[in-house]
Amino acid sequence: MKVLLGIVVAIVTLKWWPDIPEISTMVVACFIVLVVLLALRKHVSVFFIGLTLGCLVASSSAALFKYKTISALTVAQNTTIAGKVGSLFTAEKQQTSVIFDVDTVNGRKLTNFETFRVRLYWRSDDPLKQGQRWEITARLREPYGRLNEAGFDAETYFLSRHIHAKGSVLTAKIIDDTASYRQRLFEKVQIELSDLPSSRYLVALAFGERSLLQRADWTQLRDTGLAHLLAISGLHIGLAFFFGDRVTRIILPLIHRHDKGLWLPALVGLLCALGYAWMAGFTMTAQRALIALATFSLIRQTGFSVSPFNTFLIVLSVVLVADPLSIFSASFWLSFGAVFVLCVMSLIGEKREDREEIGDIHEGNNDSAIEALWTSLTRYFRLLWRMQCFLTLGMLPFMWAWFGGVSVTAIIYNLFAVPLISLVTVPLILLALLLSPFMSATWLWAAADLSLFPLLFSLETFASGWLDIGRISWLWLVVFILFVVLAATLNVKRSSLLLSVVFIVLFTWGNGAKQSADWRVEVLDVGHGLAVLVEKDGEAILYDTGAAWESGSIAESVVHPVLQSRGSELTGLILSHRDNDHAGGSEWVVTELAPQWVRSSENNPAFLSCQRGERWRWKELYFDVLYPRMLADEARNPDSCVIRVTDGVNTVLLTGDLPDEGEAYLVEQNDDLNAQVLIVPHHGSKTSSSALFIDHVDPSVAIASTGRYTPWNLPNPEVVARYKERNIAWYETGKHGQVSVYFSNKGWRVLSHRLDLEPYWYRKMFGRPKRKE
Repeated sequence: MKVLLGIVVAIVTLKWWPDIPEISTMVVACFIVLVVLLALRKHVSVFFIGLTLGCLVASSSAALFKYKTISALTVAQNTTIAGKVGSLFTAEKQQTSVIFDVDTVNGRKLTNFETFRVRLYWRSDDPLKQGQRWEITARLREPYGRLNEAGFDAETYFLSRHIHAKGSVLTAKIIDDTASYRQRLFEKVQIELSDLPSSRYLVALAFGERSLLQRADWTQLRDTGLAHLLAISGLHIGLAFFFGDRVTRIILPLIHRHDKGLWLPALVGLLCALGYAWMAGFTMTAQRALIALATFSLIRQTGFSVSPFNTFLIVLSVVLVADPLSIFSASFWLSFGAVFVLCVMSLIGEKREDREEIGDIHEGNNDSAIEALWTSLTRYFRLLWRMQCFLTLGMLPFMWAWFGGVSVTAIIYNLFAVPLISLVTVPLILLALLLSPFMSATWLWAAADLSLFPLLFSLETFASGWLDIGRISWLWLVVFILFVVLAATLNVKRSSLLLSVVFIVLFTWGNGAKQSADWRVEVLDVGHGLAVLVEKDGEAILYDTGAAWESGSIAESVVHPVLQSRGSELTGLILSHRDNDHAGGSEWVVTELAPQWVRSSENNPAFLSCQRGERWRWKELYFDVLYPRMLADEARNPDSCVIRVTDGVNTVLLTGDLPDEGEAYLVEQNDDLNAQVLIVPHHGSKTSSSALFIDHVDPSVAIASTGRYTPWNLPNPEVVARYKERNIAWYETGKHGQVSVYFSNKGWRVLSHRLDLEPYWYRKMFGRPKRKE
């Protein structure tokens, strides 16, 4: 088992490795290391051998992904590629985000090592269907995305799902319009589900297609802790296996009474799980679940007695060896985290179960059939209650790390939802999917819909219970979990005394931390737009909100998660001007984050004014408004609110989209513009950042909020050169991600999310800039 532990440790640490060699080098390294290990197997630690093997597996997988990514990006722009559509499409909504598996470039068939997967922005007049073969001209880019300390990380998402490039379709011609069988079955089932109230949930459970679920649905599922039940996951693949296994065990004795063929139920279960995974499109989650089930079944069929923890370690190592990039997926950590928690529960509960069984033997088995049934049900729900308690507690660190909160009502909801979905809804869906190819299964779909009625009723009526724990230190979470574990396993008095000491230390440490005089400025990576946070003592002022669109906003997807991860409250909001890329999320911020005040350079009776001469103090920081001279009815670029923020020693200049005319005015007024940090005006546009203005500010660092591959091609190269000629450190969010500036009595420093917080090989894979020494 030490070998497996070494493999797991090596693969899990993949993300923090400093570099990954080329794939050709890896082949030679693998051969040499294997020879050395075989020669020294009697003198080398078994754990070290596993660690070495794990490193070889992890680095090979990362090198292969990097090789495919580079191959995809070496395809000349506007070159013809061909392949199959991998996405499943609904009749109600044709998606514009399409997964496309490329196997041909300029008529040349690619080898298995050269084929790659891309996500394309594709608007087609013809309905796209999974399985169709197209020849397209596309503009491909590396799989980049916005990179902040919190919020959705698109690049990690692409990596975990083996998507090697992203791009947009210029022209497209269909080669083979034959849709996949899964797409045809999906369209048939959709017709049967069209009039059912829970059709969107049934589609998610049957096909893993979640595009029909609305934002409100996901919020309700999150608040009640039921998201894992109403989208195909490892749990549902396991239920399919359980369904096939149990049904076969019931039917097999009726056909054949001999002991031969005891392996058949497990085989049928695996086939059912395989079919369900295929129906879900063989997502990475489904593939991991299949591998885990196959490994578990093999262990059980061998007849060896293997402890729950050893079984967990074997399954985990097999899954990681099969796909080392799983460690970049949140679903991987949530799935195996839940399994690990259940292993702990089984370990703690073994002695208790043994005592109950001994007690039953001493008491005798004289219960009637009804009493026996009642006893079985009582034990089942008691076990279910314990399982939910352990999962809620044990998954707390994972939920905090990935979502910044936890559902406190998940225990209650899951207590009735798990049996309902597991024993009723999923079996009905499986039967409906089996019968749908041959006959109408409308009655089965109606029964499945009816089974979800109490669940949907509770979601719409009583959906609540989400607790935001982003403001709680992870140390407090660890202490809380340790307290419960020690209380369950050790003497209560001893655990209470130990935890009391730890609580006192943490409380003292927490009070000391609040007295810090430090403050920070965060220029968030929001694409083309601007959102800057000024933070101090757990509170923040937001300067601009970034853009908004029909289905969301930067404020919701980036600003709010960052504030949650910090545990910071939003005190104030400043809007430089009304353009969407700067103030698009203002309505959402005002409604959802409820700042105490809002300032704007626009005539608005609901807001405080932001015009020249305004000055206020906030937490020992001084805010001086230098521009505009007067408020506007509709504030645009020339009306941008320019603010100087200082603690008396360190200064930051916020400029919005100030054009060169406004810069000239500030220089003429001989204002004190000197600042260590300058937020570059107008994203580095050539109509801003005049030489005179830069010299007057004389910054040490210039930070431009830019988008990557935008139509505006910002920042302008001449502007960038203007700053670098003056030896001003240049940062831009489109290349460097979120940029953080920390100020204290000891000085100040700048960190970028890409350059300072990512391993070199990860930056190299996605074309990150290199730091100049």
